[in-house]
Amino acid sequence: MRAMIAVKTAVLLTGLVLAGTCRADTGPKPDVNSKDFETQTILSGGGGIGLIGQSFPQGGTTMPISVRLAQRLRFPRHTSLGLELSFVVPIGLGVNVTCDVYRNDRVRIHLVDPGIHWNMVEPVSVSRVKRSWDLTLGAGLDVRLTDQLWLTVDWRTFLPDPTIINKYGDWARPIYKEAALGGQLWLGISRSW
Repeated sequence: MRAMIAVKTAVLLTGLVLAGTCRADTGPKPDVNSKDFETQTILSGGGGIGLIGQSFPQGGTTMPISVRLAQRLRFPRHTSLGLELSFVVPIGLGVNVTCDVYRNDRVRIHLVDPGIHWNMVEPVSVSRVKRSWDLTLGAGLDVRLTDQLWLTVDWRTFLPDPTIINKYGDWARPIYKEAALGGQLWLGISRSW
C-alpha cells in the first residue's frame, strides 16, 4: 500500500514539475532565421554509475554498461517540448518527451523527460524482475560544438511498471532502489539537421 502511494506521489510530482518547467519562452528567443523543425541523431554510451560499490539482495541485475541510439524531433521556434525515440542496444525501444528548461544558441538543458521503454530482450534495470515495459524519467545537457555537431550528456532511470507493486508488495522497495541507482548516464555525440 505504501509503495503504491509512493508511486502515485512520484507521478503527481513529475507532472507538476513538468507543468512548471515546460514553457515556450525558455531562454533567449531564437533568431528569426532559426529552423521551424529540427531533428537530432544521437550515438552515446555509458552505464549505471550509481551501481558502483552497491550490493543488492540476490545480486544486482541492472546493466552496468549500455549503448544508446536516439532521434530527437523538435520545433524550436514554437515550443520547448520535443519527442525522443531511442534504442538501448539490444535491450529495447523507448519514447520520451523532452522539455528544454533552458536553451540558447550553444546550450540546451532538458529536465524530467518522462517516457516509456519497451523491454524487447530484458529490462535495463533489475532484469531479475520480468516485465515488458518500464517508466522512464531523465535529464540532459546538449552543448553545440559546430553548426551541426553537439556533445550530449543524458541520464535516464528505468523504473519497473507500477503493477509489480501488486505482485511484490513491500518487496518492491529494493527493486525500485536498484532501478533508481542503476539510472543510465550516457555521454555522446549528435548531429542536427
